[in-house]
Amino acid sequence: MTFAVALDAIPGSVFQTLETNYPWFNNVFESLLTVDPKDPDHPKPLLASSWKVSEDNLSIDITLRDDVTFHTGRKMTADDVKYSFEQAAKPTSGSQLSFVPKAFQAMTVVSPTELKISFTGPQPSLFDFFNQTPIIDEKTASGLADGTRVTGTGPFMFTDWKPGASFTLKKYERYWNAKAVNLDSIQYVVTTDATALLSALRSGRAQIAMGITATDAKSFDGNNQYQVTGSGGTFYTFGMNTSVAPFNNPKVRQAVAYALDRDRINSQVLAKTGYVSDLYWGAATPGLNGDDVTHYSYDPDKAKQLIQEAGAAGATVPITFHGNPVVKAMFEIVANNLTEIGLAPQANNVDQPTFQAQQIAADLGTAWLQNNGQGGLSPATLLNSLPVLRKTNPSKFVSPEYDKRRQSMFTATSESDKKAALQKMTDYVLDQVWAAPIIQAPSPVVASSALHGLQLSPRGPVVLTEAYLSK
Repeated sequence: MTFAVALDAIPGSVFQTLETNYPWFNNVFESLLTVDPKDPDHPKPLLASSWKVSEDNLSIDITLRDDVTFHTGRKMTADDVKYSFEQAAKPTSGSQLSFVPKAFQAMTVVSPTELKISFTGPQPSLFDFFNQTPIIDEKTASGLADGTRVTGTGPFMFTDWKPGASFTLKKYERYWNAKAVNLDSIQYVVTTDATALLSALRSGRAQIAMGITATDAKSFDGNNQYQVTGSGGTFYTFGMNTSVAPFNNPKVRQAVAYALDRDRINSQVLAKTGYVSDLYWGAATPGLNGDDVTHYSYDPDKAKQLIQEAGAAGATVPITFHGNPVVKAMFEIVANNLTEIGLAPQANNVDQPTFQAQQIAADLGTAWLQNNGQGGLSPATLLNSLPVLRKTNPSKFVSPEYDKRRQSMFTATSESDKKAALQKMTDYVLDQVWAAPIIQAPSPVVASSALHGLQLSPRGPVVLTEAYLSK
């Protein structure tokens, strides 16, 4: 089978959730378990066969499968799990969830298939971490950086990488669930040319493609020779610096939230493939009032009134954004929205490395547009991992009340307490709205209708374990 992709693999970034790795990563590496965002309290086993959390929520006992081997043939043990978690905790790993293993008080290898982990306090993001963190082979880990040794436990082996051009996944014959694997190999062809990507699909040279625009993906709708779906979720956000005028006034921030024409953005930029919401967690999240999703429905008149009440009419608003085509297209609409309510937006278009550095430094200026691919994570995890929600955020938003409600999210253990904490947090972020969500959007995936068994994980990666091609 051939898979056409717009972006090359980055095998050295195993602990980062990078969209460029979505097409292949979960077919080479595996984690302890899987989590469905719609049922986050009931994770499903993968490399772990079972686990038990202590009654005080301060430790967990994990039992591993005893039939798992790395692609070198070496048996995976609890020592490998411990090593992988230790690596994910390092700042150099780039893991968005490194805060979880940093809170591990101790990891004790009880036996080759048993690991005990104790914590400094309850860990509501624990299963998100277990789900997102791959188990890697310590013996070959040094080869990840340059892609010379990419060793996982998954159904396929990463081979023949020609940077910028192609790479291949070959079936691992000793995979613990080898009977479920149907494909012998998957050839990945890298092309940054949108026309070439579409041509590969339409000509049949590729049976699946990822990295195409939402508009191009939409062109396959209604054609029974193809299947169109979406992978994962990217948050697009309008962020505001609460330490400077005009956004030090909550009324101005609320005005912007009312001014954003999210439906127009979804239609014109994302071909109606996005999910319009005023929140960073879905309407189906347990304990959430569904009406909160549309709290800031488009209302330019109300927005203009709030701007006038705040005395902010005519205020200049520099907006920083990077060269992502989707973000650039969003800027044009957002700028019109802000002009309509009496603000004066100015474009500050910077390159991707500059924007990334400013985001890490929490210094993005007066206002900005950003995208973060963290859909599928739990609300408690997002509060620590999503840049706009983290305690150190580019909005410079600091509040004892926010800290108090964050802590309630992290310490709640019963179902009722979790639901109550989430609703209180939701009420607060909607009222203060230091960062206004614009839309959540999946990464489009288009495949031939002859491809069966295609699976998309909630976070975004494509899973081809049971995929096969019909004649």
